[in-house]
Amino acid sequence: MSEPNLERVIEQIVALSPDNLAKLRRLLDEKLQEVEQASQSPFVPRIVGQSSNAPKDRSREQAWLEQHRDQYADQWVALDTDRLLGHGVSLKEVAAAAKQAGVSDALIVRVEPRDALPYVGV
Repeated sequence: MSEPNLERVIEQIVALSPDNLAKLRRLLDEKLQEVEQASQSPFVPRIVGQSSNAPKDRSREQAWLEQHRDQYADQWVALDTDRLLGHGVSLKEVAAAAKQAGVSDALIVRVEPRDALPYVGV
């Protein structure tokens, strides 16, 4: 089937009644919307650095930190629940200890002394 001649189609559109023009407009709007939706790739947002699982419960790590704060003050620690994976003054070494232990989601944090003032930025 050959494509209709555009000039002829336009002539027929111009001759339409207002009701039929409204119907044609609705049809064209729907077709344009279908074309636009088909050309858009679906966007699936994702959170970088977090798995699709629920956030990990860190209450055991927090309890460990409260209990051992004085012993490890001014050091970096790597924790897996209430298990100490590594500690020291170098973040890099502590992160390496967590990796060597095979724990990819270890909590790695610098332990502040109990009497430390809150950090407000520089």
